[in-house]
Formats: sequence, structure tokens, C-alpha cells
Amino acid sequence: LQIWIRGDRTEAVMEIREGSYTLTYEDGNGESRQQSGGGVAIGPDGTERPVTEEEILEHLDAPDVEYPEDGVCYVKLAEPGRTLYVTVRYGNGCAYGTDAYAQPWTFN
Repeated sequence: LQIWIRGDRTEAVMEIREGSYTLTYEDGNGESRQQSGGGVAIGPDGTERPVTEEEILEHLDAPDVEYPEDGVCYVKLAEPGRTLYVTVRYGNGCAYGTDAYAQPWTFN
């Protein structure tokens, strides 16, 4: 599958087992890296069970993003030595800059 890691679209292999997943991919230097996650679901009676493959994929496919009333979301992506400011207009695109957020009326 393709995922975004540190702002780069990256080819990765996802393996799902018993409530967890592992992504294996190559970083920008060609070195193999892994990233993993997962969890449990708690039933109405308080019992825990590993999340299913479908639940993991649903969560990864639909990140929880909240837009205020004006439909604009601002995201700051930072790593040592590099920051990216992203402005997203709901249903109408995004823009980014390395010094500041783009004003939402300046792009489509």
C-alpha cells in the first residue's frame, strides 16, 4: 500500500495479526523501517478483545479531523530541522508553506 511518511508518499507492506499491525517500508536512505500499532475493543460488559482487521483498516482509512465552522483546518508538521505549515479547506484543497500557513482565500 502507499502511505505518507514525513511528507513523502511511500510504498509499504502492512501485516495485520491479532489486533495489531506492522508497516514495513524503506526510509529516504533506503533503510528498512517498521511502524506498528493496534489495540483492543471493550464490550458493554467490560470485556476486552483484540480489534479486528476491519476495525484497524477503518481507523487507518478515516482519520479523525475536525473542521471549525469556517471549514478550514491548520496542521503543523514538524521534525528536527524542518517544519511544514498546511492549510486545508474542507472539500476544496490545501496549500502548504515552510514559513507560515497559507491564507485559505489564496488557493482553490
